[in-house]
Amino acid sequence: MERQNELIVLVHGFFRTRRDMAYLAAYFQKNGYPTFRPTLPTIFSSLDQCTARLAEKLQQQPRHRDRIHFVGHSMGGLIIRQYLARNMVAGLGRCVLIGTPNNGSYLAGIAQRYFRFSLQVFKPIQSFLPGGMVIAPPQNNPPPEIGVIAGNRDNILFGRFFKHANDGRVAVDSVPFAGQKEFITLPYNHLDIHHNQRVADLVLQFIRTGGF
Repeated sequence: MERQNELIVLVHGFFRTRRDMAYLAAYFQKNGYPTFRPTLPTIFSSLDQCTARLAEKLQQQPRHRDRIHFVGHSMGGLIIRQYLARNMVAGLGRCVLIGTPNNGSYLAGIAQRYFRFSLQVFKPIQSFLPGGMVIAPPQNNPPPEIGVIAGNRDNILFGRFFKHANDGRVAVDSVPFAGQKEFITLPYNHLDIHHNQRVADLVLQFIRTGGF
């Protein structure tokens, strides 16, 4: 079933480009949903700067969509939350955040303690500091339904630094936040979680129904 009146915006994470969201884009397009996946300056620019760039790119999109949904991986989820906190979105649909450090990242705390210079070079890391970033609720009223997915497979570099369940980059207990509708944990690491069909199925299910 074609859903040309809807759009899914895919927002990549730190140190990535639009290519990192290609799997999800192909999956959604196969299921009849047009997608938009901009490249944002998530390597050297701050969260505020990335959010402003997303706003600019969305303003350049056609305005004939009845509904617009957002899906973000890692920092992309923070960008989406910041964007929704600063902008009223006509026809706002549902949102899914995948592996997003909504409550900060333990690894960012290590970088601040031992490699402080890295926070000046890679400015997005500042938004990952525990307690360092407070994002307001969405401007839309009622707010959108937000589904949140965390991974708990720590089989990649840095996973062993954590004391608790994590996806190799983000602790599971750092992913849920007060504005979510549903939360689910899946057995994938941070690099793979948005590149497989099970997650894609669940994201599309949430977009369609508001539940996992």
